[in-house]
Amino acid sequence: MLGLLQRRLRARQVMDVYQPGAIVVCGGADSLSGDRLGCFNLSLDGHAHCMDFLARFGVPMLVLGGGGYTMRNVARCWAYETGRLLGQELPDECAPARGPCAGPARALCASRTASAPLKRG
Repeated sequence: MLGLLQRRLRARQVMDVYQPGAIVVCGGADSLSGDRLGCFNLSLDGHAHCMDFLARFGVPMLVLGGGGYTMRNVARCWAYETGRLLGQELPDECAPARGPCAGPARALCASRTASAPLKRG
């Protein structure tokens, strides 16, 4: 917990010193739990919390998707974070029924679904 507080304070110091006119964020989904190549273990909510933290500075943000090697996680992450940044509550059932991002559970939130990698035939 202390490490998180220190990182938040450091981020505030950086914002105060450099006073950027915009923030460019590469929100790679490879940091999510269940990613094929990533070694982090963030939940979808934890990942989105990072975006929320940056958005609270009130500086324009350009949010880019990047990374992520489990397609279901990537699609869910970007949809969920786009909704949160726009202040829109997305229905949990918005995941597609068919296609590469579909799975046995169609819920948007990874915390309510299996985040295991897709099996390739």
